[in-house]
Amino acid sequence: IMRRLIYATLVLMVGVVLYSCTPVKYTIQGSYQPATSSVTSKSFDYVWNNVIDFFAENNLPIEILEKDSGLIVSNNIKVGDNLVTWEDENGKLVNPDSWFVLPYYNVSGRTVVGGTATCSFNVRVRELEDGNIKIQINLNNVVGYYIIEWFNSFSLRKEVVETTIPQECKSTGKFEADLLALFNE
Repeated sequence: IMRRLIYATLVLMVGVVLYSCTPVKYTIQGSYQPATSSVTSKSFDYVWNNVIDFFAENNLPIEILEKDSGLIVSNNIKVGDNLVTWEDENGKLVNPDSWFVLPYYNVSGRTVVGGTATCSFNVRVRELEDGNIKIQINLNNVVGYYIIEWFNSFSLRKEVVETTIPQECKSTGKFEADLLALFNE
């Protein structure tokens, strides 16, 4: 009987420890509705060159660049933590200047200190029948990862790691707004 009691107690303790370390899955609370297109009376070449400059200034690699069709494609881009934020417990962006947002994160003993995201997008620049130029941004396959800090009880030091479990991640609208702002008249 004593062995069974010890075994049951051990199983219960392990269960409690594992349960307390299990992260609670949160969803993004904020409503982010980025503007994805704009029309301008600027010339096609002016818009095209500004889009290319935007990609270069933000170190965004271009996979397909077709001026004749007005298409720019970037696939599997990894965006660093200076452009990825997360929501606080109230659904507010920790860094409102970020391009992407992760949901709130709360695991005892672990603190979010950053995030990364991967995504693909294409930008289309085309002339409309009325002579104006339309720029359209399509963002796809956005996946985020937290960068967390925690105390490693084995090494007895703080460690910073990027999580490997993909998280819900959305555009805050800042990327699109920054690009489309180039063409405000």
